Amino acid sequence: MSGLVLRPAELEDARRVWLWRNDATARAASRNTGEIDWDAHAAWFPGALARTRMLIAEIDGEAVGMARLDDGPEGCTVSLNLAPEQRGKGLGRRVLEAVCAHAGPLRAEIRADNPASLRIFQACGFVETGRDGDFVQLRRD
Repeated sequence: MSGLVLRPAELEDARRVWLWRNDATARAASRNTGEIDWDAHAAWFPGALARTRMLIAEIDGEAVGMARLDDGPEGCTVSLNLAPEQRGKGLGRRVLEAVCAHAGPLRAEIRADNPASLRIFQACGFVETGRDGDFVQLRRD
């Protein structure tokens, strides 16, 4: 497997990101676990590209996942989502390492019942700072 690159998401990525987000595993790990309607996503996506840093992870030109960085009052929050067929291959950590190499302090919120994601974030230097219901709050300075 060759090098992983991150590129800015484009309008043409809307359907791919929507499919990844609506995957059952991705929904189970999200704060909003419901399915997202295509029309709602298509209307939301252009604004999201303007408001957030959304990056598509590619290996050999194939999109394998995404990272989203949302600026907020408590810092930048990062979230990841891999293409369903790419999960379990160690790509989550590679994508997060690539994001961390180019970002300042980061926050994350991971479901407590998602040990795989918790391990990835902790392996990349994130430490637990608290809990909010079902979510573990993490920070990397």
